[in-house]
Formats: sequence, C-alpha cells, structure tokens
Amino acid sequence: SSHSMEEVEAVCSKAAIMVDGKFHCFGSLARIKEVHGQGYSIGMTVNSQNQDAARDEICRLYPSISLAENHATKLHFELQRSDVHSLSSIFDSLAPLLQKLSVQDFFVSNTTLEQIFLVFGRLQMALTGDDTEGDDEGDSALDLFQKQNFVFV
Repeated sequence: SSHSMEEVEAVCSKAAIMVDGKFHCFGSLARIKEVHGQGYSIGMTVNSQNQDAARDEICRLYPSISLAENHATKLHFELQRSDVHSLSSIFDSLAPLLQKLSVQDFFVSNTTLEQIFLVFGRLQMALTGDDTEGDDEGDSALDLFQKQNFVFV
C-alpha cells in the first residue's frame, strides 16, 4: 500500500485505488489512466510581461481549457480529452505561439496517476462527510466526482 504515486509508477505494473475501504478501480497503470484520466495538462514558463498574452492565446485556442495554476511566470492548464483530436494536434497548435510569446519551456502530458488519485480522495472526503473542499463554483467533493463520469472496473 502506498500514497506515493511516484513510487507506485516506479515499482508496480498494476494498481488498485480504494475509497472508503472498497476497491473502485484496478488494472494496469495505463488502463487506469485511460479510463479515469480526464485529459491533458499543459504547462509553460513565460516572461512575466507575456503571461497575460500567453493565457489569452491559449484560451483562444481552447475555449473550454481551464487555468489550474498561475504562479509568477508559470502557467498550468487542464484540457479535456474531448476538446482535442490528438496529442500531436496540441503541439501543432502551440508551436506558432512558442516563439511569438517567448515561451521559455513547456510541457504537454496526460493526466497523471497523482491527479487521478486526488479525485478519488475527494470522493472519500465526500463519503466520510469531510466535504469541505470544492471548486470555485461551490460544488461539493461528491458533486465534483459525479461530474467526472467515472467508469469503475
């Protein structure tokens, strides 16, 4: 048993996630990410004077994208899988912006096991009554979980 997703990814070929003492998913790490992952993470480091322009350009490219973090020169977005055709299309759409906005570095990645684990953690909080965390719209943890449309394996 582990709460370290880095450790799980390093030593395990299969994993199970339990919520309130019950298995809610089991399978290979790739399968868990495929079934329960919600999309892509896009992160970039820009000059502070280009931060607003970079955020606006990304939001123009992907109107449904959400800004997950905004710290100094770092921007981190979450993009739903249904909003893009392929991973390569994200790189194709970002390529012209990189030079224009003086992007120092960037990444595009699938939803991580850590992010999936945190969603299941929200479910456990909802089930145990510790429902103090929600999103900006005031949704409860259980509401957030139900919006994810998870399929249990």
